[in-house]
Amino acid sequence: MHALSLLLVAWMASAAEPAVDWIAVPNEAAGARPKLAVRVARDGSTARLERAGRLVAVLRPLVKPAPQLRLVEGGPGVRFQGDGLSVALALRGEELSVKIESRRPCEGPVVRALGPMQQALLAGLEYLSRGERSSSTLDIETEEHLRVAPDPLKVTLPLMAVVTDRAAVAVTWDDMALGPVFATPNVIDAGDEHGTVPLAAPKGDSPVFATTLRVVPAKIGTVPDHRMALRGSRVAATIRVDGGTLEECILWAIARRGLPPLPAPPRSKEQQRDLCRAAFAGPLRSQAGWGHCLEANWPREPYADIASTVWRLSGQPPSLPRLVPGGSHIANASIYFVTGRAKEWLAQQTAETQGYLGRQQADGSFRYEGKYRRGHFENTSSGACARPAAMLLEFARLTGDQRALAAGIRALDYMKRFCVPRGAQVWELSLHTPDQLASAYLVWAYVRGYELTRKAEYLAEARRWAASGLPFVYLWGRYPVMLYGTPPVYGATNWQAPNWMGLPVQWVGLVYAYALGLLAPYEHTLDWSHVARGILVAGEQMQYPDGPDRGLLPDSFALAAQQRNGPRINPSDLVSVRLLLDGQVDSLAVVADGGHRVVAPLPVSIRDGAAHIRGQPGLKYQVLIDGRRIVDVVSQGEDVVPVR
Repeated sequence: MHALSLLLVAWMASAAEPAVDWIAVPNEAAGARPKLAVRVARDGSTARLERAGRLVAVLRPLVKPAPQLRLVEGGPGVRFQGDGLSVALALRGEELSVKIESRRPCEGPVVRALGPMQQALLAGLEYLSRGERSSSTLDIETEEHLRVAPDPLKVTLPLMAVVTDRAAVAVTWDDMALGPVFATPNVIDAGDEHGTVPLAAPKGDSPVFATTLRVVPAKIGTVPDHRMALRGSRVAATIRVDGGTLEECILWAIARRGLPPLPAPPRSKEQQRDLCRAAFAGPLRSQAGWGHCLEANWPREPYADIASTVWRLSGQPPSLPRLVPGGSHIANASIYFVTGRAKEWLAQQTAETQGYLGRQQADGSFRYEGKYRRGHFENTSSGACARPAAMLLEFARLTGDQRALAAGIRALDYMKRFCVPRGAQVWELSLHTPDQLASAYLVWAYVRGYELTRKAEYLAEARRWAASGLPFVYLWGRYPVMLYGTPPVYGATNWQAPNWMGLPVQWVGLVYAYALGLLAPYEHTLDWSHVARGILVAGEQMQYPDGPDRGLLPDSFALAAQQRNGPRINPSDLVSVRLLLDGQVDSLAVVADGGHRVVAPLPVSIRDGAAHIRGQPGLKYQVLIDGRRIVDVVSQGEDVVPVR
């Protein structure tokens, strides 16, 4: 565009926009000069949020319906009053607080983040990547796909955020009865864009900036915007503007409030142990083994995960003619090592690893083609790649296998491109659907990658994905069993029903909790162990406390009705997470000293050329050395096994 054309466009835009008398909201932050500046119209109609001199968001209107407001003299901040209404704005650092008190229900502040969207979140309902639209039918096709103004009960934590090419704009609040309003792109105020939102630079700003603003992106006086607001009569919101990521917005919102205390344990540790033992001894069990779930359509098999859990609870390995892999969502292989089947386990794991190696693409990815591919913009996702990556790195960790390690690292490097945890449950959900199980396996994979390589970048990725799983956790509670419950996905089975938003499925949360337990020793941005234990206790609250289903875990838990829904799942996941968080071995312990690697079903260390194992007198078990050699041990209580 020629210079003369630029000047003409600028003149047309300035002529179309009303003159605005702007006043600055004083920044109360001490020390370094903050990057965020806020100017508000003297009539209380609009506010401009600028970061490092660039307009990144507007509040338009401050309150809706927009009343006649008058400026009230005196601080702190800037205050307005109208007919039965007061509005106060205060700025501190990069945070703008807005308080609205009204005699009538109202909406505000209406926050409109500017620029093309890169990521967006409404905690509990929307988790979006670049260019996506909120309230789409990609994850749910019923009328419930409309999430512009959802039931506040479905909001897991008070956070809405939009990251654009200009800034990350996040909104949090305290009163969970307030109703959030969320639309990206903004389809609510579309008719409000031309002439009513003053985007011309206030007096004193660079005329070059003003000209550039008006001609990009090819709209006179406007840019794309994304809408966030709250509905109620008493609103207290905090808006944060910075140059960070969506995950940093999540961590900020939680840090402002602090993690809620743990739910009240429903029973003592001893009672919890007895309850889980009762579940495995009840109708879940048959002569053929156990069911993953109680219902008759779940076959009874001698599942290794369940047999391992029974041994951990009772101290006695169950006598079984054979073992079938699986049975739990958190694998537990210890039974193989206390029943003389370590060689069988190694062969199974080697074959499974070969399968992953065969499926991996040259770029490190894993692909999915099937029924649940429909609607997603590619044939892969973070969830489709994360579990294979985690399993490859688990095998490398236990055996030292270099092919598995190299393949796992390729997957880790490929997965850095993803920004949404999604697509981990394609047995019933879309590859596109945001999914906490994806967060779980992403954390798991990157923690193992960090342990094997000590690369700080992998620990940073583990932290990022740990943060991504937090919006799937209820960090507030209205009902006795709710706090730390985990709605698993932002979508519906087969795009129809059940709609899982607002409906905790705790087994998914327990896999995430286990991954947080792996992360906690290395990363301290948040008390990850606290989050994991909260999820664990919520799961224990959800267990059937008595009757024929005693000790089983419901597949889902209806909050308002406080009702357990089937299928009824065996409690192995609960036992594994509790053992891990209590610092005990739940599956297999592994230790490496740079020369040798030892795997045992009991606590193990290496010193003076030998593995030192804290055993159980009389227990027969096996030890795997360097991924190849298996040694039989009859425990004396404190066992020493040469590794050379």
